[in-house]
Parts: sequence; structure tokens; C-alpha cells
Amino acid sequence: MKQWKKILASCVGLMLVSVLAVGGSPKKAPKPGTSLRVMTYNIHHGAGTDGKLDLDRIFQVIAREKPELLSLNEVYGEGPAYGNQVETLRALLEKKTGKKWFAVFGKNLEIPNGHYGNAILSRYPILKQENRWMTRIPESNEQRGCLKTQVKKGKLLINFYTTHLAYQGESTTERSYSVTSILNWMKESPGFHLVAGDFNAKYNEDAIISMKSSCRDAWERVNKSPDKGFSFSATQPKVRIDYQFARETSTLSISTCYVPGDKMVTLASDHRPVVVEYRLR
Repeated sequence: MKQWKKILASCVGLMLVSVLAVGGSPKKAPKPGTSLRVMTYNIHHGAGTDGKLDLDRIFQVIAREKPELLSLNEVYGEGPAYGNQVETLRALLEKKTGKKWFAVFGKNLEIPNGHYGNAILSRYPILKQENRWMTRIPESNEQRGCLKTQVKKGKLLINFYTTHLAYQGESTTERSYSVTSILNWMKESPGFHLVAGDFNAKYNEDAIISMKSSCRDAWERVNKSPDKGFSFSATQPKVRIDYQFARETSTLSISTCYVPGDKMVTLASDHRPVVVEYRLR
């Protein structure tokens, strides 16, 4: 028995030496930091792929992903047809989480159905907000805009933008104008900068290349391959046009990025959302 114990001890010692020789000394666990979960979603004003208008399905998709900051496109701020969808979603999130939520709306269109544009919802107080209209070319089908907020998580100041860029007309030119405006706007404020929304552009188009000259594309940063992560359409995703961009620093990094694709996602809107978790140190 003693002889077997000696043999076993020798084997363990050899295994330990082998492990240290291959991998070096064990790494210390990273110090815990603060995470920030952000979601961007073109909700198509709650009109699902089955033709039904159901904002509760949008809420279910959002609630399941548990974002702290939320960028919404194609949303009604008020109006006779759809009411205030921003306030409805804010109230539902408060009820679901039992925590205070804050919301702002950026109106870009005023049509018979109501006020149409982008929205930001936040688990943290919104310190500042501003909606700017983007340069519009004559061929464009509608006015586009970008909504900016400033929020604080702990001591960290975060500039969070949501936008929905041009689709029709000579839109490649208009999207590039819009991106230039957004990048210049970012220079006006200190702190972290996160930009999200429906850019209506593929990863290799001029507008996205310009964004990536100053910011990290969250999907590409995490998943390496820029030609995946398709967000449109919800039922047959073949193109990536919804993005999150961040300026990575020594205190902010992109941790995870994914595109949910369960059955509810394929029903709720014509787009799929993009969810990113950032690491704040």
C-alpha cells in the first residue's frame, strides 16, 4: 500500500510539473468590474411579422434581455393611432423590474398617426438630452435624427446616442453626412460614448467604415467576423444593419455582443435586436 502511495505521489508531481511547463504559473482571477448591458432595437412601432400590432411582444423581448440602457427606433412618442409607446414601455419595465426607469423621445416626423422617431430608456437618471436632425438630401423619403442622452452609472458619465439613418433615395450619401455629424457631436462631450441604432448600411459601406475609424463595432470586436450578426429581417436575417459602436478606453471595453433570434423575436418586429455587455473599470 505504501509503495502505491509513493507511485501516486510521483505521478501527481509529474503532472504538476508538466502543467507548469506548458501554461506557466496559474493566472490570478481578474478583478471584478462594473458591467453595462445595452440593447438596440428597431421595434417597427410594435407591428409584428404576422401583421399584428402588439407592443407587449416588444416588451417581452426587451425584458428578457435585461438591458440597463435601451435604444429604440421606429417608435411613436404620442399620437391618436398608437399613443405614447415610449411611456408605455417605460411603465412596463418599471412594473417588471420594480425599479425606476427614465425615458426620452426624439421626434423626427409629425404625421397623422402621431410623432415618430427614436427613443432612449435608461435605468439611470438622464442628466441631459438633445435631439438633432440629420442633414437631409432632396431624394430622401423622410427626416432622420439622432437622440443623445447623458447618464451616470456610479461615477461614470456615459454619452448614449440612438439613430436611424436614411434608407431610400441617394441614401448612401445622406448616411455618410449623418455619420460625420454624429462623430463631430461626440467631440463636444467628455466621458464614454456609445452609439446605437439602425444604420441601414452594411458593414462595408462608407458610413460604417467612417464610424469604425473612430469607434469599435461591438459585433466585430467580439465575434471577429463582420459579415455575420444579421439583424434584418427578423424571420430571414441576411444582412447586418443594426449596430452598437463604442470608443474603447482603458476603462471601457466590449465584453459580449449577440443577436437574439428566438420565436418571439421573429414575431415582435421586422428587425432583431442587438445586445452588448460593456465592461467598465
